[in-house]
Amino acid sequence: MTETVSKRDYLKQAFTALFSLYLSVVVFSIEEPRSFSLSTRLRLLDDSVRHPGMPRRIDAPHQERLITFFLCWVAVGIFFLLLRAIERFPRAKRILLTLAGLLALGGLPMALLLTGYGNRTILVVLIALSGLATIINIYFQLPRSDGVALGLLVLYFGLSTFVAWRSWTTFPLGFYALWPGWDWVLGTWEVAKNVYPILGFAFAVVWGMYNRREFAHTATA
Repeated sequence: MTETVSKRDYLKQAFTALFSLYLSVVVFSIEEPRSFSLSTRLRLLDDSVRHPGMPRRIDAPHQERLITFFLCWVAVGIFFLLLRAIERFPRAKRILLTLAGLLALGGLPMALLLTGYGNRTILVVLIALSGLATIINIYFQLPRSDGVALGLLVLYFGLSTFVAWRSWTTFPLGFYALWPGWDWVLGTWEVAKNVYPILGFAFAVVWGMYNRREFAHTATA
Protein backbone atom coordinates (compact mmCIF):
# COMPACT_ATOMS: atom_id res chain seq x y z
CA MET A 1 0.00 0.00 0.00
CA THR A 2 2.85 2.36 0.94
CA GLU A 3 4.62 1.56 -2.33
CA THR A 4 1.48 2.31 -4.35
CA VAL A 5 0.97 5.64 -2.59
CA SER A 6 4.65 6.45 -3.12
CA LYS A 7 4.38 5.74 -6.86
CA ARG A 8 1.26 7.90 -7.11
CA ASP A 9 3.08 10.72 -5.32
CA TYR A 10 6.12 10.50 -7.63
CA LEU A 11 3.85 10.49 -10.68
CA LYS A 12 1.95 13.47 -9.30
CA GLN A 13 5.20 15.39 -8.79
CA ALA A 14 6.37 14.56 -12.33
CA PHE A 15 2.99 15.58 -13.75
CA THR A 16 3.00 18.92 -11.92
CA ALA A 17 6.63 19.67 -12.82
CA LEU A 18 6.17 18.89 -16.52
CA PHE A 19 2.86 20.76 -16.61
CA SER A 20 4.55 23.87 -15.15
CA LEU A 21 7.56 23.62 -17.46
CA TYR A 22 5.61 23.03 -20.67
CA LEU A 23 3.05 25.72 -19.85
CA SER A 24 5.85 28.23 -19.30
CA VAL A 25 7.56 27.21 -22.55
CA VAL A 26 4.32 27.56 -24.55
CA VAL A 27 3.43 30.93 -22.95
CA PHE A 28 6.85 32.43 -23.68
CA SER A 29 6.96 30.87 -27.14
CA ILE A 30 3.83 32.87 -27.90
CA GLU A 31 4.97 36.04 -26.11
CA GLU A 32 8.64 36.40 -27.01
CA PRO A 33 8.61 36.30 -30.85
CA ARG A 34 6.60 39.55 -30.81
CA SER A 35 8.52 42.65 -31.89
CA PHE A 36 7.89 44.37 -28.54
CA SER A 37 7.93 41.42 -26.18
CA LEU A 38 7.98 41.43 -22.39
CA SER A 39 11.74 40.89 -22.27
CA THR A 40 12.28 43.82 -24.67
CA ARG A 41 10.15 46.11 -22.53
CA LEU A 42 11.97 45.06 -19.36
CA ARG A 43 15.33 45.56 -21.05
CA LEU A 44 14.33 49.08 -22.14
CA LEU A 45 13.10 49.81 -18.62
CA ASP A 46 16.41 48.61 -17.19
CA ASP A 47 18.34 50.79 -19.62
CA SER A 48 16.27 53.86 -18.70
CA VAL A 49 16.82 53.26 -14.97
CA ARG A 50 20.53 52.41 -15.08
CA HIS A 51 21.52 54.77 -17.90
CA PRO A 52 19.11 57.72 -17.83
CA GLY A 53 19.54 60.21 -20.64
CA MET A 54 21.53 57.84 -22.86
CA PRO A 55 20.13 56.65 -26.23
CA ARG A 56 18.30 53.36 -25.87
CA ARG A 57 19.77 50.38 -27.72
CA ILE A 58 17.55 49.14 -30.50
CA ASP A 59 18.74 45.57 -30.14
CA ALA A 60 20.34 43.72 -27.22
CA PRO A 61 19.68 40.00 -27.84
CA HIS A 62 21.99 38.64 -25.15
CA GLN A 63 20.46 40.75 -22.38
CA GLU A 64 16.94 39.93 -23.56
CA ARG A 65 17.73 36.19 -23.62
CA LEU A 66 18.91 36.41 -20.01
CA ILE A 67 15.72 38.25 -19.02
CA THR A 68 13.53 35.71 -20.81
CA PHE A 69 15.42 32.79 -19.23
CA PHE A 70 14.86 34.27 -15.77
CA LEU A 71 11.19 35.06 -16.43
CA CYS A 72 10.54 31.59 -17.83
CA TRP A 73 11.81 29.86 -14.70
CA VAL A 74 10.00 32.31 -12.43
CA ALA A 75 6.84 31.37 -14.33
CA VAL A 76 7.63 27.67 -13.88
CA GLY A 77 7.81 28.19 -10.11
CA ILE A 78 4.58 30.21 -10.01
CA PHE A 79 2.71 27.67 -12.16
CA PHE A 80 4.02 24.82 -9.98
CA LEU A 81 2.75 26.44 -6.78
CA LEU A 82 -0.61 27.29 -8.36
CA LEU A 83 -1.07 23.73 -9.61
CA ARG A 84 -0.22 22.31 -6.18
CA ALA A 85 -2.81 24.63 -4.64
CA ILE A 86 -5.48 23.68 -7.18
CA GLU A 87 -4.81 19.96 -6.74
CA ARG A 88 -6.08 20.22 -3.17
CA PHE A 89 -9.63 20.66 -4.49
CA PRO A 90 -10.92 17.26 -5.69
CA ARG A 91 -13.69 18.80 -7.80
CA ALA A 92 -11.15 20.79 -9.79
CA LYS A 93 -9.01 17.76 -10.63
CA ARG A 94 -10.93 16.69 -13.74
CA ILE A 95 -10.83 20.26 -15.07
CA LEU A 96 -7.10 20.39 -14.34
CA LEU A 97 -6.50 17.09 -16.13
CA THR A 98 -8.51 18.31 -19.11
CA LEU A 99 -6.48 21.52 -19.36
CA ALA A 100 -3.27 19.50 -19.01
CA GLY A 101 -4.30 17.23 -21.88
CA LEU A 102 -5.16 20.17 -24.11
CA LEU A 103 -1.79 21.74 -23.32
CA ALA A 104 0.23 18.54 -23.76
CA LEU A 105 -1.32 17.67 -27.12
CA GLY A 106 -2.22 21.08 -28.50
CA GLY A 107 0.32 23.44 -26.92
CA LEU A 108 2.88 23.40 -29.72
CA PRO A 109 0.37 23.76 -32.61
CA MET A 110 -1.34 26.57 -30.68
CA ALA A 111 1.97 28.40 -30.18
CA LEU A 112 2.78 28.11 -33.88
CA LEU A 113 -0.70 29.24 -34.89
CA LEU A 114 -0.65 32.30 -32.64
CA THR A 115 2.83 33.33 -33.81
CA GLY A 116 1.76 33.05 -37.46
CA TYR A 117 4.00 30.17 -38.55
CA GLY A 118 3.19 26.98 -40.41
CA ASN A 119 0.16 25.86 -42.35
CA ARG A 120 -2.89 27.23 -40.53
CA THR A 121 -5.21 24.47 -41.76
CA ILE A 122 -2.92 21.68 -40.56
CA LEU A 123 -2.35 23.41 -37.23
CA VAL A 124 -6.10 23.87 -36.66
CA VAL A 125 -6.64 20.18 -37.47
CA LEU A 126 -3.94 19.22 -34.94
CA ILE A 127 -5.52 21.43 -32.27
CA ALA A 128 -8.96 19.91 -32.97
CA LEU A 129 -7.47 16.41 -32.73
CA SER A 130 -5.84 17.29 -29.42
CA GLY A 131 -9.17 18.47 -28.02
CA LEU A 132 -11.00 15.35 -29.20
CA ALA A 133 -8.29 13.03 -27.86
CA THR A 134 -8.30 14.81 -24.49
CA ILE A 135 -12.08 14.53 -24.08
CA ILE A 136 -12.10 10.85 -25.07
CA ASN A 137 -9.27 10.06 -22.67
CA ILE A 138 -10.58 12.06 -19.71
CA TYR A 139 -14.30 11.35 -19.89
CA PHE A 140 -14.40 7.92 -21.56
CA GLN A 141 -11.03 6.49 -20.50
CA LEU A 142 -10.30 5.35 -24.05
CA PRO A 143 -8.29 3.65 -25.34
CA ARG A 144 -8.22 1.04 -22.59
CA SER A 145 -4.92 -0.48 -23.67
CA ASP A 146 -1.77 1.34 -22.56
CA GLY A 147 0.03 0.04 -25.64
CA VAL A 148 -2.61 1.45 -28.00
CA ALA A 149 -2.61 4.79 -26.15
CA LEU A 150 1.19 5.00 -26.40
CA GLY A 151 1.08 4.08 -30.07
CA LEU A 152 -1.46 6.81 -30.78
CA LEU A 153 0.73 9.34 -28.95
CA VAL A 154 3.75 8.30 -31.01
CA LEU A 155 1.67 8.66 -34.19
CA TYR A 156 0.32 12.08 -33.18
CA PHE A 157 3.68 13.52 -32.16
CA GLY A 158 5.30 11.95 -35.21
CA LEU A 159 2.79 13.88 -37.32
CA SER A 160 3.45 17.04 -35.28
CA THR A 161 7.19 16.68 -35.84
CA PHE A 162 6.67 16.11 -39.56
CA VAL A 163 4.51 19.23 -39.77
CA ALA A 164 7.15 21.19 -37.87
CA TRP A 165 9.98 20.11 -40.16
CA ARG A 166 7.94 20.74 -43.30
CA SER A 167 6.29 24.05 -42.44
CA TRP A 168 8.81 26.09 -40.44
CA THR A 169 10.78 28.22 -42.85
CA THR A 170 12.27 29.95 -39.83
CA PHE A 171 12.32 28.79 -36.23
CA PRO A 172 9.66 30.74 -34.32
CA LEU A 173 10.30 29.37 -30.83
CA GLY A 174 13.31 29.76 -28.58
CA PHE A 175 14.99 27.65 -25.92
CA TYR A 176 13.60 29.89 -23.23
CA ALA A 177 13.68 27.25 -20.47
CA LEU A 178 17.21 26.15 -21.33
CA TRP A 179 20.49 28.01 -21.00
CA PRO A 180 20.02 31.44 -22.67
CA GLY A 181 23.10 31.07 -24.85
CA TRP A 182 21.91 27.86 -26.48
CA ASP A 183 19.80 29.55 -29.13
CA TRP A 184 22.81 29.61 -31.47
CA VAL A 185 22.10 25.98 -32.36
CA LEU A 186 18.83 27.00 -34.01
CA GLY A 187 20.66 28.32 -37.03
CA THR A 188 23.19 25.49 -37.27
CA TRP A 189 21.48 22.37 -35.95
CA GLU A 190 18.01 21.95 -37.43
CA VAL A 191 17.23 18.80 -35.44
CA ALA A 192 16.97 21.09 -32.39
CA LYS A 193 13.40 21.78 -33.51
CA ASN A 194 12.47 18.40 -32.05
CA VAL A 195 12.96 19.58 -28.46
CA TYR A 196 9.36 20.83 -28.47
CA PRO A 197 7.66 17.64 -29.75
CA ILE A 198 9.86 15.57 -27.40
CA LEU A 199 8.96 17.71 -24.38
CA GLY A 200 5.29 17.62 -25.35
CA PHE A 201 5.43 13.83 -25.81
CA ALA A 202 7.03 13.34 -22.38
CA PHE A 203 4.37 15.52 -20.76
CA ALA A 204 1.58 13.71 -22.66
CA VAL A 205 2.81 10.29 -21.52
CA VAL A 206 3.01 11.39 -17.87
CA TRP A 207 -0.39 13.08 -18.19
CA GLY A 208 -1.94 9.87 -19.55
CA MET A 209 -0.42 7.76 -16.76
CA TYR A 210 -1.50 10.22 -14.09
CA ASN A 211 -5.01 10.44 -15.49
CA ARG A 212 -5.40 6.63 -15.48
CA ARG A 213 -4.07 6.32 -11.93
CA GLU A 214 -6.33 9.08 -10.65
CA PHE A 215 -9.36 7.52 -12.37
CA ALA A 216 -8.53 4.08 -10.94
CA HIS A 217 -7.97 5.55 -7.48
CA THR A 218 -11.29 7.41 -7.60
CA ALA A 219 -13.13 4.33 -8.81
CA THR A 220 -11.77 2.18 -5.98
CA ALA A 221 -12.03 4.83 -3.26
